[in-house]
Amino acid sequence: MTDAPNLTLPPRDQWSPAPRSRAAPATVVVGVLLAAVLGLEVYSLLRQPRADSREPSLPAARRGVLPAATLKEVAVRLQRDNLHTAAAGAYEEYLAAADLPDPDRGNVLLEAGNLLAKAGDYEGALARYFRAEQLLGEANLPALRRRIQECLQRLGKHAERGYELKDQLGPRPAGGEGKTAGDQEAGAVVAYLGLDKFTVSDLDDRIAQEIEERAQAVPGIAPERVNELKAQAQKRFSSPQVRMAKLQEILAREVLYREGLEREVDKSRRVQKRIAEFSRDAVVEEMALSALRDRIKISETDLRNYHRANAARYREKASARVRVAVLPDEAKAKELLGAAKSEADFERLAREQSIEPVTRERGGLLEEPLADGEPVPILGLAPDLVKAVLATPAGQAIAEPVKLDPGFAAAYVREKAPERDPPFEDVRERVGRDYLREKEAEAQSALVKELFEKHRVSIVTEAFIPGAEKKTR
Repeated sequence: MTDAPNLTLPPRDQWSPAPRSRAAPATVVVGVLLAAVLGLEVYSLLRQPRADSREPSLPAARRGVLPAATLKEVAVRLQRDNLHTAAAGAYEEYLAAADLPDPDRGNVLLEAGNLLAKAGDYEGALARYFRAEQLLGEANLPALRRRIQECLQRLGKHAERGYELKDQLGPRPAGGEGKTAGDQEAGAVVAYLGLDKFTVSDLDDRIAQEIEERAQAVPGIAPERVNELKAQAQKRFSSPQVRMAKLQEILAREVLYREGLEREVDKSRRVQKRIAEFSRDAVVEEMALSALRDRIKISETDLRNYHRANAARYREKASARVRVAVLPDEAKAKELLGAAKSEADFERLAREQSIEPVTRERGGLLEEPLADGEPVPILGLAPDLVKAVLATPAGQAIAEPVKLDPGFAAAYVREKAPERDPPFEDVRERVGRDYLREKEAEAQSALVKELFEKHRVSIVTEAFIPGAEKKTR
């Protein structure tokens, strides 16, 4: 046996593979065809969109969407059940699904606006009304515009109501293009601050904010009364003189602010301290207000019960409306009283002889009534004069002059009102303020007590009262 490798080749007839059957070529062809078909199937499967694809075919896109007619039925049912906000939303879904002519689209928007107005969403209602206004015919516009005015009034947008009225009285721009009269007035420039413009609309917005803040600062007022007060305030601000004064005030604050930033006053320690204190106070105030809002629920019954229990607090004292003249000495005052046989006589003599400028100019007329314990308008505290007036019948002058400092007073009694207990409706605002103050004090005390416990507050009372317990919660 040798270790040398065998390097000889096998016989030539062993080089070829084993002979194949006649069916072998057909099998190969079938396999190739199957592979091709399988490849095409896989390719087509890969090319198909997946179930969660962002681009579904049209039938898949419509899957789950209700027909327009059904959406309208849903809207009508929600409206029937007084679900106003939901019904408005359903009408808009119907509007998006339905192919409607412009007038019909305008009517649907009008209906959605009406529903939102019923739900108290006046801004949302106005958005639908303004869109409907562009689609409806002239015959439907008067009613629509009344609703627009009502929503603006509900929102306290009294200046904006004026713009809308100007738009209604003026011609409508053709094709919805161009500016309306209200747009032009609102956009009119009333001041320049450098390159910045200050428009009528900017001024109206600042005035509206101030009115809103003042109204919110008076607690216990009925919503309708709040709107009435806002309307009165807006009417006062309709005066050109008052508006100009307000504009000057706004601009003065703005230039002071800009100058302060330019001089970096805002970076001073004093200002930074004030900002920090204001921030802290604002958080405290908002925290207290939000907590008190959750705790205090006031009903009309609560206010009426409070009024009955505290009727004496709201009792109106006996009062009198008068004319008063101030004379330099007692003799002249007695002479005037003797000569004043009527109110007209007293008025004339007061204009001629009173040494007090305001009463002389007004013929002695005092705009506010006199009541026991109250100061006399213009003259201040004068209890003896009030006593003499209340003891004199209406339509007569007081019997004797009353010593003042300086001079002597003569008075003519024009009208008298006896002491009375006014009905709840007449003093509702006062009752609301008083009741709310009491409830706020109670709720705030309870809130602070709870927070002391939560935050583990301890007061060392011994530091203030010797002999007291060391700590008290």
